[in-house]
Amino acid sequence: MNKQVFIFVFAALIIALAAAGCGGSSDDETSSLTKAQFIKQGDAVCKEVEEKRGKAIGDFYDKEEARSAQELGAKGQEKLVLEVALPPVKGLEGELEALGAPEGDESEIEAMFKALDQAIAEVEKNPNSVLASAESPFDKPGELATKYGFETCLQY
Repeated sequence: MNKQVFIFVFAALIIALAAAGCGGSSDDETSSLTKAQFIKQGDAVCKEVEEKRGKAIGDFYDKEEARSAQELGAKGQEKLVLEVALPPVKGLEGELEALGAPEGDESEIEAMFKALDQAIAEVEKNPNSVLASAESPFDKPGELATKYGFETCLQY
């Protein structure tokens, strides 16, 4: 290959690479999801988190050689709630926020997150609140999620 052909090919490659790097910063890339897309992706995230949480709970019971919360005793129940079951739920809000609330739905999503934060705070203050009563601190965020259209998100 002579020097002129090499320079021509090299220059064409540089131009092609520069052109590929240009553009792509249109507003379409930063547009929010539609409500249907947000629900579909959010439910998928929630399902994945719930599967991990369920596995972690099962592993905890196996490790403690217990078949029920009662067999764990008070300290075991507290450990189960605070160290095993709650951490995945705490991370869920960030994962859903990363999806970006659909335009115009920000206040509904924010209300759901606020209710979730309140439920988490209640459980951290009183871990037995999710085990000892038919009513759960997570009822409110679950109701808001269902009202919004989620099928699996925040259904604890």
